[in-house]
Amino acid sequence: MSNAVKSKSISTQAKPEVAATNFLAQLTELAKPVVKAEANKADPLVAMRSKFVINADETIKALKDNAAKSRWHSTAPNGTILVFFRNANSVMNLNGNTHFQVADAEAAIKFIEGAKAAAKTGELDAALKATARLPKKQAATA
Repeated sequence: MSNAVKSKSISTQAKPEVAATNFLAQLTELAKPVVKAEANKADPLVAMRSKFVINADETIKALKDNAAKSRWHSTAPNGTILVFFRNANSVMNLNGNTHFQVADAEAAIKFIEGAKAAAKTGELDAALKATARLPKKQAATA
């Protein structure tokens, strides 16, 4: 076997240059500027409701898998289930209460399904707003 190195032919032809464009000069021709007031910001309540539903589904799955604990529930030594709802790491206050006790996993699933339906219809909006995180600018000054 020879250790000869095979040479590759390299093209020495000049490549056509890409036409230089002044992006900033053409900016308004390429896209319409959006004034901040016109920006299509998502409603924060929609995001909070969506996260609530996702957390509810995760808790229901944990209960069906016989988990003793999840983000929204824990099992007491006597077998009852303690349910609490969270938003932005804060426990939500619903009608003056933050924790609810139910007899078993089946009752907890029904209870959480009811809360999930209430969140979808906007019934829990006040509690979601009360536990929402402050925007970064407000949190820094608070």
